[in-house]
Amino acid sequence: MSLKKWAYGIKGKVKIAAVLGGVLSLLLWSNLMDRKRVTQLQTSFSAIYEDRLMVEGFIFDLSSILHEREQLVISSLNSHQLNAATSAHLKALDVKMSSLVEDYASTQFTDLEKRVFLEFKELVPSISQIGYDLKDNSLAETNKTLTHKGLAKLTVLSNIQTSEGQRLWEETNGIMLQKQSSSQFEIISLIALAIMIQVLLFSSTSVFKKIQQKPHLN
Repeated sequence: MSLKKWAYGIKGKVKIAAVLGGVLSLLLWSNLMDRKRVTQLQTSFSAIYEDRLMVEGFIFDLSSILHEREQLVISSLNSHQLNAATSAHLKALDVKMSSLVEDYASTQFTDLEKRVFLEFKELVPSISQIGYDLKDNSLAETNKTLTHKGLAKLTVLSNIQTSEGQRLWEETNGIMLQKQSSSQFEIISLIALAIMIQVLLFSSTSVFKKIQQKPHLN
């Protein structure tokens, strides 16, 4: 009898160990997936901030510079002179515009965004030359044409930020929902584990009692 009890005890322990091992493996896998999702969330939030919100700020500043530059040139043409203060202001705007373009260039681009950005970047040297030579008869038209081209490119880039930001936000929400489902799965797994262990323990106890019965007393 003791040999049967020992054999059944070993068999019960093996079942419990197998259940524990299976559930713990699932929990370990779930934990690894959670870590991966946290990394994805960090990447998404970083992209939203660094490559979308910051870039939107660059675009706003570049648009402001183009507007201000255009008005300075118009003012100089109307007065038929380019004074030292206006010239210095134009140069300061050109330096700031070049700096913003370089900052923008260091961010992550979509394929469309990269193409439009390069088109805008090609306009910058020509825009930076406007206003220093008032003797140019076509200066007024050149100022208007290049400024409006630059602003049009910036509008497209701004629209891209909006659509990409929305896409990243939806992606982030999807990751958060996956993480929530994973947490629920872990809770359910723990509850199932507790129930299975209880069933195996009670089953073992019931068999032990039957084995311990003495037939001649029945």
